[in-house]
Amino acid sequence: MKKKIILVLFLIFTATLAFTDSSRFYKQGKVLDTMYVNSPEGLRVRESASLSANKICSLIHRQYVKIVAIGKETTIDGITAPWVEILLPVYEWKDEKAKYGWVFGGYLSEKQPKFTAPKTAAELEQYLSSMRWDEYQNNKENYYIFSFRKDYSFWHGKDGSGIGEGGSWLAISKDTVKFHTSYVMEYEEDITWELTFTFRDDGAFFCNTGNGEANYYYPAVWDREGAQCYFMGYYGSSIKEVLAENWYSDPVMERNEKYRVIYDMIKCGISAEGTDYEALYHEIWDPIMAEHQRLAN
Repeated sequence: MKKKIILVLFLIFTATLAFTDSSRFYKQGKVLDTMYVNSPEGLRVRESASLSANKICSLIHRQYVKIVAIGKETTIDGITAPWVEILLPVYEWKDEKAKYGWVFGGYLSEKQPKFTAPKTAAELEQYLSSMRWDEYQNNKENYYIFSFRKDYSFWHGKDGSGIGEGGSWLAISKDTVKFHTSYVMEYEEDITWELTFTFRDDGAFFCNTGNGEANYYYPAVWDREGAQCYFMGYYGSSIKEVLAENWYSDPVMERNEKYRVIYDMIKCGISAEGTDYEALYHEIWDPIMAEHQRLAN
């Protein structure tokens, strides 16, 4: 009898653990809208909820992901958690049609993990080349792009103007990069220079250009063709922050136009929580989630 009681208690405890892990993907009975990658090695996205499924892409540590559906639980790396279907980042879409994939939920968290600045030159290289960067000078004026490619080439220039420079780059310490500029616009060049970066708590960074001005760099959101997403410089931001600086809060805006704006914000991973746009946002997003959750079960 005692053994049976122990067995029953063990089963209840195990079931509680499983429920507790799955429940962290819900809030007030609804699937969380957004979560964050919690894996310094990154997180693979697959075509279906299986380790044997084809890999679509990888997400970097601390990147936000838009949750679509919660699938079946599995155990990977000693962690038991459900597979989670997500809306892929807009730069992975082949066209304007949204694309979805599956990740293991054991490496997702509700809160964005704290940023840890690179500790070595190799970590700096990995971080800089993991995404493209928006550069803002003088309080977001003089907009530029900075791209540190994995083949150690770089491009730095004004967006859409053809004005820029390129060449090679190499991290020489945990916070310093040496550049060799081989061309400026269409002209050949031969200049070697260095930049030292200071990282912020949110993962963005800035450097001093030598003329007393600080240039700030934020993760950029791009589509597959290399064009920028509709809302640049708001990586993982809330819609409230976007509306504070744009005309999208115009009360006379037509409803269809508001839908278009909301859809573009969804593509870029921007949440409408706590704003006047929240109801419109859910009119678009909730049916998508409901259909995907139905297919996931």
